[in-house]
Amino acid sequence: MTRAVSIIFAGMRTLAAAALALLVFVVGCAPEPAAQEPEAPESPPKVAVLRHIPFEGQPNFRDLGGYLATDGRTMKEGLIYRSGELNKLSDADVAKLEELGIRTVVDFRSELEVESRGADRLPEGVTYLPLHIDGGDLSEVLLGAIQTGDMGRVPDNVLADVNRAIISGATDQYAALFEAISDPANLPLVFHCTHGKDRAGVASAVILMALGVPAADARADYLLSNTYREEENARELGRLREMVAARQEVDPAAVDLSKLEAIFYLEPSYFDAMMLEIDERYGSLDAYLEDGLGLGSPERANLRDLLTRENG
Repeated sequence: MTRAVSIIFAGMRTLAAAALALLVFVVGCAPEPAAQEPEAPESPPKVAVLRHIPFEGQPNFRDLGGYLATDGRTMKEGLIYRSGELNKLSDADVAKLEELGIRTVVDFRSELEVESRGADRLPEGVTYLPLHIDGGDLSEVLLGAIQTGDMGRVPDNVLADVNRAIISGATDQYAALFEAISDPANLPLVFHCTHGKDRAGVASAVILMALGVPAADARADYLLSNTYREEENARELGRLREMVAARQEVDPAAVDLSKLEAIFYLEPSYFDAMMLEIDERYGSLDAYLEDGLGLGSPERANLRDLLTRENG
């Protein structure tokens, strides 16, 4: 059985799974607020090809291929994809998954998220592999903050804590992900969570670094969710703003959503928190890969041969 991630993790995800689903139903077509300016990556990722793939029902679908490793090899394109939820895909999107040749879909969403937001829409014959990363009571704190309008309930640095909790608590799920991507019969494969930026974002960073991509480039890839999710973040925050304003009986413009905005937009410090947890808990990335995820030298060599190619 998969292991539940610590209590810290649940808040942001269950907010998306339950509270936001309710907001969409209650609020309907709320006016869109001005989009937040996302923090740009400190430097462009070193990639041969930057493969963002537009879908009608998912803005954050990306190919991990094209990144350059320190050993002079390049991540192969068309084998491993990262994404947000796939339950809102249009018929054209499903056809695009088929065109990409997707064989396996790994879903990190909790059982509650799948139930409340909907099952993935996939082409016939695709293997669906649920690797639920669940949580606990912080969701009640966040939901209570939205229901009451009291943003003081929301902890600071939630996503930094989320990333640390993923590293400490989702080793079973990530080990299973690596097992899946190590088998050529499962490829091409896409893994996803709800927004494609936290559980999937950390997984992407770990995969890239395991294959020799510099941490700075893995960090830049992590932050790109700010770019691809910008419009959707603005819509979702607009709905939240309307609901909180109604609870507080104030004009929406007077609502301070800075703490909730910190849940939707990624900061470099969130990536750094993940790396700090790896260092504090395991001593090094290599030790995390081997002791936490079961990726010793033979397994990593197999991944390198399967997922990277020589340059030129």
